[in-house]
Parts: sequence; structure tokens; C-alpha cells
Amino acid sequence: MKNIFILAISVLFAISSFSFQEGSVNVKEDHPQFSNGSYEVLQNGLQIYAFPSDTKLLHIVCYIRAGEVCGSDTKKGVASLTFYSILTSGTKNFPEDKLDSLKKDKGIEISTSMDYEWVKIEVKSFKEDYDLCLNILKDFILNANLDEESISEVKNSLKKEIVSKPDDASKKVFKTLFTLLYGDNAIESQNILPNQIEKITREEIVEFYKKFYLLSNTFIGVTTSMEAEMLIRNARNIFATTPSKSPQSCPHPDKNDNESIVTILQKVNAPVSLVGIGKKLHFPKERKIEDDFPVLDLMSVLLVSDSPSARILHALKFDRDLSENVIFNFYFSYIPSRAYFTVFFDAPAERTGFATYLAGKSFADIITNPPTEGELKDARNCIKNKLVDIVKDPQKLLYVNSEYILQGFPKDYLNKYWERILTATQSDVVDVSREYLSFTKYQYVIYGPGEKFVKEFEAFGKIIIRNAEIDLPN
Repeated sequence: MKNIFILAISVLFAISSFSFQEGSVNVKEDHPQFSNGSYEVLQNGLQIYAFPSDTKLLHIVCYIRAGEVCGSDTKKGVASLTFYSILTSGTKNFPEDKLDSLKKDKGIEISTSMDYEWVKIEVKSFKEDYDLCLNILKDFILNANLDEESISEVKNSLKKEIVSKPDDASKKVFKTLFTLLYGDNAIESQNILPNQIEKITREEIVEFYKKFYLLSNTFIGVTTSMEAEMLIRNARNIFATTPSKSPQSCPHPDKNDNESIVTILQKVNAPVSLVGIGKKLHFPKERKIEDDFPVLDLMSVLLVSDSPSARILHALKFDRDLSENVIFNFYFSYIPSRAYFTVFFDAPAERTGFATYLAGKSFADIITNPPTEGELKDARNCIKNKLVDIVKDPQKLLYVNSEYILQGFPKDYLNKYWERILTATQSDVVDVSREYLSFTKYQYVIYGPGEKFVKEFEAFGKIIIRNAEIDLPN
């Protein structure tokens, strides 16, 4: 069974976020220019994006908005069960044995993954097999078998996987943090239990498949050594005859912002504490996301990057030696209301409060102690170095371009993005940081020996101790 992954359309250091279209980028220049690919939306709602690359290999990436969040208003696990059942049983024109034969005879590679919002199918082959690969994707979306035997097999596999991966401390912190951010109904907050998987019927799976596996819910991106217009035309010839259906929107549970809350999940005598900090980001209507987004990326590099001087890393790991691990993630869903950043780190039990204070202070310092010109230059160079890596790989370029378009950015966004990175000033960073990172309505979750640090958090706001989570020593 494939592992479920988290697709985060995010800052540079969570997913590399640079690309070019229809041509190359001279990365030696100070001002690289990104030329545009081709993008088209068919009458049935299918989105197609294409750009040529200097390789005879074919890369196709297909996103279908049919992730776990889409099943949250019906039954937990129905999205995963549907997805993996299709993979197991194949489709009417490409059953499992035929797909296996094509993989062997033609060298076609098909990899799949799933997250909270998206099903992702990636196909690699030679460009001569382009039409064949498109027809495989079309059958996956429209003609899945979903037989009872395959569904039963997948149920058993999912139940075994769930049982073999019980919640650990990090999962508890993660789920509790998202409960504070988005409520109990958020898919990140939920557990899928074996008995819930067992109760899902074939009829419910078929209903979910018909509702969400639609061309109007689908995006296809492709690159190979063919003109972009030809790549689009071939896709249009294969998909355009399929009638249109209204796209189905997936629910995105939310709740009103609360005051800052500290939740302690006690583990008596734990040697270290696990800390999670989260904040929802709201994109004001009077501001342009296209202008703010690059500066948020720049800000993120100033906070956490490959450089030891990055502020959160410096404060927690290198300067004070308060953590072995610091993970920063900025997530921007295709719906602007689903944007947030999270920080996770470990800390010595006796210094948990001080470490959490330093993490928060790093955000405040971006506003009160703005980055120097030297820091801005280093951050720009960091971003450009990532660009150098990405432009060498058409597959990475395809991922990045496709995912930006999925967020609603224009296909030529990378030109605007890079111009904004180059022109962003100290004042721009302060302005954007003040707008999105102001030190209010943060959520904190700490798993560890609360008896050693709980009093330190009284200054942060309301403190909740989850007594049910107390783990006493032997």
C-alpha cells in the first residue's frame, strides 16, 4: 500500500518552487527570465498545461481533487479506499494485467500518491507513448473497475497499515495542533479506524468515485521534447469529447479564530518535549496575494533555510543548542482560506518554555528587527541556488509550474515572482510580516513533562492540560 503524503504548495524549502516554460533559463544572469508555456481549460473543465523540454522522456503529472477531505462529510477513509481500489483493480480498458504488460514492454512507469486534497498520478515514458499514457489517465478518471474482490483486498491492507502505525508523540502533537487551528472536523485532526474502513460499502465507493473523479476536478501537466501547442492539441483530441459535469467542491472545515491557546499533553518524566506552533494566515481582500506570496517566501528563507544564520534555526539549534530538529512549513491551499504555517521542534524538558519563547521571538524580530541588506542578499542567493537545481530537471519544473497554476496563479507567474523577489525591500518584508505573522492567535501544543514547565506558559494565554493524555512512569 502506498504511503499517504502531504502535498503542500508551499515555500521554497518545503517544495522547490521555481520553473521555466517554453525555453531555458540562463541561471548565470542576475535577472533570469521565464518564458511561458501553454495552458488551456477544455469545455468539460479539464485543465491542461504543457511546456517543452530538452529530453525525449515524457513526464505527465495528473492531479484530481479527490483527497481525504472530500470524504470527510460522508465516511472517513472512503477517499483512500476508492483511490487504492482503483489502483488494485485497474480500469475497464487497462486492467491490472494489461498495465503490468505495458510497464514491462514499453517501460511505462506509473506512480501514485494521495494527500488531504489531491490524488496525484505521475506517468513516465517515452514521448512516442504520449497518447497511450493520456488514454490510461482518461480510463483511470472515467472507467475504474472497482470490483468487490479488489475493494476487500484494499480494506484488509488499509486496516493492517492503520494497526501497524499507532499514534506516537509527534502524531499527537500534529493532530492536536490542527484541532486548535481548524477544529475536530479537519481531516488533519482525525483518525481513520479499522472498523470505519470495514463499514464502507462498494456502493459508497462507487458514489464517491462518480462524484469526484471528474475531468472538471482534474489538472494534467506534461513536458517532453515536443512543442507545447502540439502537447495541448493531443490532449484536447483525447479528452475534449467527454461531456462536461459540474465540478464538486470538497469541504474545508474551519472554526473561528480563538485566543492564543497552549495545550499541554503531559508525559511525566519525559527527557525532552515536542513542541508544535501553528498560525492560520488570512489573505486580506484589499491585498494582492501575487505580490505578498513571494515576500512570504523570502521571509521564510530568513527564518529557516540551509544557512545556519536563518533566525529560527540560529535561535534554537546553533546559538542556544535547544533543539536537534526544527521543521518549518508554510502551506497554501488552492483555497486562500486554507493557509497556515507550522513549526515543530524538540527541546530539553527544563528549557521548553525558553525554547518556545525564542521561536516566537524569531517571528517578532522580523518586524521589530528587520533583515539587513546582507540578510536579504543571502536570502535571494539561497532562492537562486534552488532555482539552479530545479531548472536542470524537467520533472521538477513540471511539478512546480503545475502546482502554482493549481493555486490560481497565472501561468507566467514565475516571471512576476522572480521580479518581486529581486525588488523586495526591508520595508516590504516588515509590511508583509506584520500583516501575516503578528503575534496574536498562535496555537501551541507541547508534549512532555508539564510539571517542569507549565508555569512558564502563563504569559502566552489560556493553558489547557489534556489529563487524558498523561502517561505515568512505570
